[in-house]
Amino acid sequence: MSTIIGLSYDYVFDLAVQLPPEEQRRLIRELPSDFSSKEQDAVPYSPEEFYQFLLRGPVIDEEQIQLMLDAREEVNRCHPISW
Repeated sequence: MSTIIGLSYDYVFDLAVQLPPEEQRRLIRELPSDFSSKEQDAVPYSPEEFYQFLLRGPVIDEEQIQLMLDAREEVNRCHPISW
């Protein structure tokens, strides 16, 4: 029986580095042998697919940019950084 949970890589990594050294070695020993296979490191898309993604990928319009700039200005106004 397996359970799927939604933990981020960073969260799991932070937990793993907090383990004592012997527990870290145990974790490494118990990982599946193909855990770090080159297949996982391979680029999942061809250059043409990546090019098409860039052409059809998400974009941001002027209104969204202005909303972000306004929000940033408001945050800076309410919480100025003092060095």
